[in-house]
Amino acid sequence: QGDDWWDFEYFAYRINSLGEYLRAGEDFIWYRPLVRWLSAISHTIFGQTFIFHYFFDIWSILLISSIVLFFLCSFKVNHFFSILASIIITIFYFGETFKLLIGRGLGEYYSAAFLIISSYLIFKYKSKMNTIYMFLIFLFGTLGVLLREDHYPITLSIIILIFCLDGKYLNIFSIFKEILKRYKIIIMHFVLITFGLSLIYIRNYYVSGAFIESSGSVHNNVSLSLNEKSLLSIYTIITGVGDYSETPRSFSLFLLFALVVSIVNIFRLKVKNENFMFSIFNLIIVLPYLYLLNYGYHPRYSIHLLPYSIILTFLTLKIQLEKFYIKLYQ
Repeated sequence: QGDDWWDFEYFAYRINSLGEYLRAGEDFIWYRPLVRWLSAISHTIFGQTFIFHYFFDIWSILLISSIVLFFLCSFKVNHFFSILASIIITIFYFGETFKLLIGRGLGEYYSAAFLIISSYLIFKYKSKMNTIYMFLIFLFGTLGVLLREDHYPITLSIIILIFCLDGKYLNIFSIFKEILKRYKIIIMHFVLITFGLSLIYIRNYYVSGAFIESSGSVHNNVSLSLNEKSLLSIYTIITGVGDYSETPRSFSLFLLFALVVSIVNIFRLKVKNENFMFSIFNLIIVLPYLYLLNYGYHPRYSIHLLPYSIILTFLTLKIQLEKFYIKLYQ
């Protein structure tokens, strides 16, 4: 064991063949609970094949690319550059080392798709949020978190998109004022997503009589303190490689640019609200990896970061790109 793909397939076997529909291979589920049941369902429908994972990974990629386009068009980025951003992210997913993860049954693309869907729903219906939209956001957000529990912080934070109004400016101080204005919906979002994550612990208690394992041990991807691996973990999520000796992947240019811009924007006193929010998203995705160590299957930890970095990059360069576009066609 120790290989995620093998583990998920083993758990799927125990669900389908041994009837462990709730236990699913272990008394205490350590990580990514939903993937094992997803694999079990796929094998039940399609047999011993990975066509389900190939099909839905590809559609998840196309969905992510489309929502990046929708976001940028909504932020009034030139249509040419909005489409270009969508094409770039599609090329990266299908042409870079991301392609090695398509169809592997790891749940990375599904989780990233659910995350970006939840983000867009909040943004799209921010001014007319109701029970139906809150439920959909809860549903997609919970599915994303249960596929990758390290998406929990970013899934909580996307609710700030309800403040994303045209012509508005924010900074680290004014964002708290906005939070106080709509604190009820923010608390509701936090409660719902936290409840979604807690389903795994409720299941643990039902199966084994305890919410967490009594030994108090943690998964080997979790570090309880900063150490020499923390910086390597950040380096890995930004570059898509697992060691300083390896050459960073081409998409790292966008991830690094977005990270630098995010840090700068946090300390600026006046930032367009969409730029400020996507700066927060980039930081909230990256910073937890100081304590979450990245092992294997690189660049899987960058999959959900890439769309937010691409959006922030094109928002940041919006004015310069539009000037270039005008000169090009004069």
